[in-house]
Amino acid sequence: MEEFLVALTIFGTIFGVVYLYFSTRHKERMALIEKGESADLFVTSKRKTAIPLYAIILINFGLLGVGIGMGILLGEGLHLAGMNQDYSMPSSIFMCIGLSLLTGFTITRKMDQKYREQDLS
Repeated sequence: MEEFLVALTIFGTIFGVVYLYFSTRHKERMALIEKGESADLFVTSKRKTAIPLYAIILINFGLLGVGIGMGILLGEGLHLAGMNQDYSMPSSIFMCIGLSLLTGFTITRKMDQKYREQDLS
């Protein structure tokens, strides 16, 4: 019975947040239309990067895999150095994953700047 209540609470919360988001968005747009304003504010343009999306995804997944592997190696090294494996493995894996994702973001941003400079010249 408790599992059902937990699942019902989770799905009810998700439904409530989604419903609130869409109903608020609808009310905002209707208020703009009533005032005679343009609703172009809500129309999003295309992605503003010069790099193809597949390149960004591949770079980040590649670095994520490298980060996981480095985290496992670092965790095993810390375990062999005397640290408890229950702490060394997860902490080193998550630290290396975070560092690899930050590295991927930095590489993507630099590549985007480079491509934008090439387009301008």
